[in-house]
Amino acid sequence: MSLWGGSLLGLINNSFGSSNVIVRNKGGIGYSEFGKYFNENFHLCFSNDFFEKQGEILYSDNAKTKCYRSKKIENNKTEIVIIGDSHGQHLFSGISQQLKNLNVMYIDSWPLPDVAHGKILNSYFNWIIEQSNHQIVIISAYWLHRSQHSPNTWQKINNIVKILSQAGKTIYISNDIPTFSFDPKNCKYSGWLYSGKCDENFHSILNMKQSIFEEIEKIKKHNKNTYVLNTTKFFCNSINCSMSINGNLFYRDKHHLNLEGSIYIGKKIIGEISKNKINDSVKLNENMDKKVKKTTFKSERVVR
Repeated sequence: MSLWGGSLLGLINNSFGSSNVIVRNKGGIGYSEFGKYFNENFHLCFSNDFFEKQGEILYSDNAKTKCYRSKKIENNKTEIVIIGDSHGQHLFSGISQQLKNLNVMYIDSWPLPDVAHGKILNSYFNWIIEQSNHQIVIISAYWLHRSQHSPNTWQKINNIVKILSQAGKTIYISNDIPTFSFDPKNCKYSGWLYSGKCDENFHSILNMKQSIFEEIEKIKKHNKNTYVLNTTKFFCNSINCSMSINGNLFYRDKHHLNLEGSIYIGKKIIGEISKNKINDSVKLNENMDKKVKKTTFKSERVVR
């Protein structure tokens, strides 16, 4: 390098270099850290019972559908199954950390299987239906992309939810997390090349996702035991949506959570599900009380 070139490089480094880049928020960016954690902590689903029954193995390198679980031991109770694409994957990591005594399962399935004659044309899904311990099913995907590029997405979701509901499962459909217009590097750092920006206008996010919210609400209304997980709200207030909270960066790219974000949303989701179970129990008790009161009132009238 010439003296002139070296001097210019030194001037740039002194004026705008790494010393002027400030780390504003803690949290990993890019896939490597998340992928390393996922590969080291989760296990492919192999089931001897399923293998013998179906004459096939649950996973192969060429399969479109792959299955992972949080525990290596097959007979651990599995109460929650997560179905989706990579937007299901980043929920799986966080939920698994919250439910360390349970064997949480994640089925990486996209495109979604078709339904014919009331049956899902995918052995994984039928396996979920047959297993009585798979009580809760969470469906999550990058709806913004899927609804634009996958034909009949919402019809397929509705068909699958209908069958799961009829099988007695409780279904939660995530309305997904906000998608940001900028790279999380801009939120993690400030200084030369980095804006320090972490927020997106809430109404911009809302306009982008309004049709998604509406479609998911329709599916909820048409199927029993089906609920919406409003995962968007965990990152938004009435003014902005943010990819960081209290000095913690939760995104690894524009629309995927990092490990910190996965843990954060896992806590929130389990809180919502627990609250929902309590509310359902309260509603059941209230209905029972009403029936008892109604019956008592009729009895009193008869006596009189």
